[in-house]
Amino acid sequence: VEPLAVVHRLEFIEPFASVATATLSMKPIGDAEVEVTWAFDQAADFGTKIMTVFMDMDSMLGPDFEKGLGKLEVLVEADAVP
Repeated sequence: VEPLAVVHRLEFIEPFASVATATLSMKPIGDAEVEVTWAFDQAADFGTKIMTVFMDMDSMLGPDFEKGLGKLEVLVEADAVP
């Protein structure tokens, strides 16, 4: 089975307008497990780089992605072949 990736565009409004790309990559490992990796890419100008010193993007976005991964897990396990 080939690895699969879902790529989506994130548009931020606050604290300032910006755009990023988020990717969820899924790679089969073994017969019944899938490794899911979340990647976040954004062009960072000087202001953005300064902001990342004071703001933790993982703590800002992490809970939303954890919630989404939890929903994905429920869907995948419900559709799994016993």
